[in-house]
Amino acid sequence: MDSQNKKLDRAEELKQELHALRSNFERIIESYSLNVKAQIGEMIEILEQKMENDEKVPVPKRKELEALIDTVQQLKLKPEKGRKKDLNRIQRVLDELSSVLHI
Repeated sequence: MDSQNKKLDRAEELKQELHALRSNFERIIESYSLNVKAQIGEMIEILEQKMENDEKVPVPKRKELEALIDTVQQLKLKPEKGRKKDLNRIQRVLDELSSVLHI
């Protein structure tokens, strides 16, 4: 087998690996998206429960709630760009909300 054929074989192998990588990436993004949506949904449910049963479940202090609202409102996101740093910003905010809401 000559050098040119070996290169073509390796290029084909790389192409196949890239297809597999793309597929795995799509599955990872889908799983991550589902996890974040579930985390946000859980926070919404907890807030609803706290509002309905305020004597059973302590609601965060007003200042804490205001700070959390400000934190979410100040998120600077550009969804159309699909940037990893936007995902990181969202995750940091969710982590902060989780700690204050005791999730």
